[in-house]
Amino acid sequence: DGKNWSPLQPIRISQKERQIRIDFYVPVPPIKKQPMYLANAAIEYAALGFRVTKKDGAEITIANVDVFDTYVIITLDTNDTANLVWYASQATQGGGNLCDSDNTVAFDKYEYVANSGM
Repeated sequence: DGKNWSPLQPIRISQKERQIRIDFYVPVPPIKKQPMYLANAAIEYAALGFRVTKKDGAEITIANVDVFDTYVIITLDTNDTANLVWYASQATQGGGNLCDSDNTVAFDKYEYVANSGM
């Protein structure tokens, strides 16, 4: 449409006790949970592609992830002070399960060709 475009992206993060709130810029609200594809397999991660660690790399267990119109609440298993929040990291092969609600359909159809190095 000739307009500037920005993707779904975090704009603010805060933590209060066991809950981490991540506010997002959402081009077409609300945020949706959507399977991601690895090769040709649909994957839905329990934590939607998020992980939380301490600065030393120690994992902090995520109890739940709730998705709202323009923000996400991550509830931790314990009252740890989270130092780093990761999304679509190497732990999830660079994928996550969040997207906006844009219903635009691509003009081209993706075709996976096995054994082609794709």
